[in-house]
Amino acid sequence: MLKGLGNLIEKKPFLVIAIVLLITIGFGILLPGLEMKTDFKAFMPDDEVVESYWDVIQKFGQGQAMMLLYIEKWQSLSTITTEA
Repeated sequence: MLKGLGNLIEKKPFLVIAIVLLITIGFGILLPGLEMKTDFKAFMPDDEVVESYWDVIQKFGQGQAMMLLYIEKWQSLSTITTEA
């Protein structure tokens, strides 16, 4: 298969270049319609852990450093409750 592709490129290089340019131009035309999302909430799932994360962010604010929270479950039934 690669030998056949190499032979095609060797025999008709301008055709291969034209095909590559057409593909590149096609993707370039579609590029302005591409939607980029940079909102962190859009990438997180909808579950109770994420909701509690946003509650903590609203109450305490968000710093530039990573926050690591260690909770032992012996105080309450769930680690994401206010009692814990």
